[in-house]
Amino acid sequence: MSKYTLGPVAFLEGTWESTDGEKITYNKTEPIENNNQWIYGLEYQVSGTYDEMGHYYYEPATRKMTKNITLLNSIYILAGATVKPTQREFALEAWKGASLFEIDIQPNDENEFIILNYRFYCKHNEDGTLSYTQDIEYKRKDNSEILYQKKENTLKKC
Repeated sequence: MSKYTLGPVAFLEGTWESTDGEKITYNKTEPIENNNQWIYGLEYQVSGTYDEMGHYYYEPATRKMTKNITLLNSIYILAGATVKPTQREFALEAWKGASLFEIDIQPNDENEFIILNYRFYCKHNEDGTLSYTQDIEYKRKDNSEILYQKKENTLKKC
């Protein structure tokens, strides 16, 4: 697998850590071939300040990138965008009810919240660090007030 088959997420492979104890590990997955369509991926796991796991997939031919996230209580997010393979920064988004990049919540009495919008911005900084901002717009099931959660961090490769 060459450097650019993973497109703009190629630099992520390995383990990253922040000063607040957050740790993210990215590992390559086997390429997926489907009728001459090649998709390359990284699986990742976040631990420390919160737990999250998922995958990044990149299709070089179409420049489509997705981030698949599984959260507790049966919440699934498929965020994506069209991204050039050499971009050092990108933003991926998903919306509740969208036809392509969407948020799905399986029926579950434990889900107190409905996620309405998810945005993830990632940048490979000149000094080799990784910075990201994650914005989530949500509301409680029993209330129409819209709430926002923002997480920002900068990590160094271990």
